[in-house]
Amino acid sequence: MATHTESPWVVNYDPEDGRPLEIVSEADRDRRVAFLASDGQPADAKLLAAAPDLVAALHRMLREWDALPPFRRPAKLIEAADKARVALAKAGAT
Repeated sequence: MATHTESPWVVNYDPEDGRPLEIVSEADRDRRVAFLASDGQPADAKLLAAAPDLVAALHRMLREWDALPPFRRPAKLIEAADKARVALAKAGAT
């Protein structure tokens, strides 16, 4: 699994206009994860800050999924599990 900056991550906002400026480690706010574009959207910043939590949640969900006997896995969730694996691979978090 790829390593990333210690989580959780949080958004630092511009004190003058409230725009999201950067994503930082909550444990060390001087540890920048990403700078945001000048027109950064708050929703984008929140999604980036949630990335480590989303990766952890997908890993846990897939561990539970893989522990199920195949006959107990709902067919309608097979595609979702496959997409979760693709997303983790895209993030380098397999």
